Order: sequence, then C-alpha cells, then structure tokens
Amino acid sequence: ISAGISIAMTNNISDVKIIAGTYNEVVTLQAGVNLYGGYTLGSLDQNATTNQVIISGVNGATYGSVVGLSIAKETIINGLRINGCLIGGSTGNNIAIYLRNSSGITFQNVEIYGGTAGNGANGSSGNNQTVAAASGSAGTTAQRFSTSCDDSAFSGGSGASGATALQKGYDGGDGGKMDYN
Repeated sequence: ISAGISIAMTNNISDVKIIAGTYNEVVTLQAGVNLYGGYTLGSLDQNATTNQVIISGVNGATYGSVVGLSIAKETIINGLRINGCLIGGSTGNNIAIYLRNSSGITFQNVEIYGGTAGNGANGSSGNNQTVAAASGSAGTTAQRFSTSCDDSAFSGGSGASGATALQKGYDGGDGGKMDYN
C-alpha cells in the first residue's frame, strides 16, 4: 500500500486501488491520494466484503497502523479493515488510526478494530511504614513502707496493647529505689 501511495505521489495519480490481502505495514496517508480496498488482480470491480483488505500495522510503530498528519486536502479511505497495532513497545497503547491536524480525510465503508494494549508498567515498591503505638499505661503507684530502708525497687506499669503485637506500647518507667544510706 505504501509503495502504491508513493507511485501515486510521483505520477500525480489520485486513486490507489488495493487488492485483497493482509498488509502488515504502517500506512502514512498523503493529501489527495485516495485509498480504495476490495479489488482482485486484473479487475476494476470493487467488492470490499468478498475481497477484504486488512491493514494490520507493525507492532512497535510510532503512531498506529494508519497515520495522517496535516492533511487538509480531500482524501478518501474506502473499503478497508484497519486493525490496531501495539505502539511504544510492550507497555504501549494499541492504535488503529492516528490523525493529527487532518480535517480533509473521509472514511467510507471502513472497519476499525483496536487490539490489546501492552501490559502496564510495574508499580514502584511500597514504603515501610511505622505505626506509632499507644503510650504505655501509667506506672504503678509508689508504695509506702514503714520498714527500714533497703535496696528494693518497683517496676513501672506495662505498656498499652496495640492492634498487633508489633504495636504494643513501651512499659512505664521504674519507680524510685529506697535510699538506705
């Protein structure tokens, strides 16, 4: 198809007639060069249903299977099936027709099929999170003794429990020691 468009441009021919088949190429439209599918070799009778022309593009293409850039002159696309192709590598989109600044294009009797896009890129690794645990419960009340001083000490209260064992609060501080000196 691309070769036919090139010949048409060189020889000032406006119509390219395409014989039935599957064309694995990216077709770049040219202003004023019309594409007509549905022909057989040696026949001028168009039958796009029986003589199906399929443009399938090439995976890894920049824009899509059929591309039209800045086409303002009337350009007719008729009797084709256009399948999308995977663009931008294995994580890309699947685009059948890409047109930019192209108001002159007319599609007639054209079937357009998108395909399966590539897999999305892997997500980034998650961050480790620190969840603050609840404060420990109050330390135990100091005890009063009427005995002689010794070296006894009393521990503070245990920490409050959290939602998980890893979220348990810290134990309360130790109580003071008796001063026996």
